Amino acid sequence: IAMIPLGLVSVIALQVLMGMLSESWDAILPIACLMVATLAVLMGASLAARPQGSTKLCMALAYAHLFAGLVSVVIASLQFVGAETPFAPYMLPMRHEHGVVIRPYANLAQPNQLALLFCLAIAAVWWLYQIGRLRGSIVVGIVLSLLWGLVLTQSRIGWIIIPVFALAT
Repeated sequence: IAMIPLGLVSVIALQVLMGMLSESWDAILPIACLMVATLAVLMGASLAARPQGSTKLCMALAYAHLFAGLVSVVIASLQFVGAETPFAPYMLPMRHEHGVVIRPYANLAQPNQLALLFCLAIAAVWWLYQIGRLRGSIVVGIVLSLLWGLVLTQSRIGWIIIPVFALAT
């Protein structure tokens, strides 16, 4: 799997060498992202090869997404009511103007990305519930708060992913 991003890096490098890009420095960001993706795949594979490695890796990713989702719900709620300004260096400020629709984005600066984070956090909650790490009453409260944040984003991603989750379970 790690060969896929490396192959794409070679394609982009070939485009740079053949002068197919208007500016050769345009290739820096995609190459850097693909190299990081390669490292992530290799690191994940080496962690998964250890005893209980995949379980520990999944657990760490699930708790990370859950934590990020819950913190983002708080930030998005504060942005929605216009109370994020006192926390300025730690929360991105929003423009609150009359007649302008407020679509909170927490610290991701993009409502659609925030909605995707909420969906990943909901998937993490479901997995943690399935393996017995979270109780039902806690799960309901967490999922309702994540759905609240998802609704605040007004993103269509929720209309696509949440029904797929429901069908997949």
